[in-house]
Amino acid sequence: AEGLSKEGKITTLDVNEDLAYLPQKYFNESEYSAQIDFRIQDAKVFLKETNEIFDLVFIDADKENYVEYFKLIKARLKSGSVVMFDNVLWYGKILEENPKTKATQNIKELNDLVAQDEDFENLILDNLILDYRTEKIHYKYDEKNRILEKKLKEDELFLEITSYSFKQLITKVMRLSF
Repeated sequence: AEGLSKEGKITTLDVNEDLAYLPQKYFNESEYSAQIDFRIQDAKVFLKETNEIFDLVFIDADKENYVEYFKLIKARLKSGSVVMFDNVLWYGKILEENPKTKATQNIKELNDLVAQDEDFENLILDNLILDYRTEKIHYKYDEKNRILEKKLKEDELFLEITSYSFKQLITKVMRLSF
């Protein structure tokens, strides 16, 4: 929440009622507690019921439902929104010709779906896909095909992907005003 504007809000979901006391305790103790909406609710149900539009979405949930989460969240985004999925390389299991588990099959399907979706620009970073909802955006790349600059129609955004640790990158993305 530290990277949010004063009007910003984080909505976080968990289905594990037995362990919900732990994040709730830390959220309550945070100086940003008024900006954190912690819910014990299935994400699929929440996404079907909400009218909220999100700037940033981080999904680290049951891998068997990643494709459904992607389909549900897409309608809850605007141009410039960022979607991050955890474990998209799935410990190398996505390279299996015939994946043995539903989770691996679903992650492979998600990766294919995202790669083919023209509404998104994407990259894999430390087992994470960053999807940028695009609309009339110009990208500038360096000689190693890294994004150096991304110009939006309304604003200008500078990303130095390779020089940031994951935490720094997330903080930088969260501080962007979309």
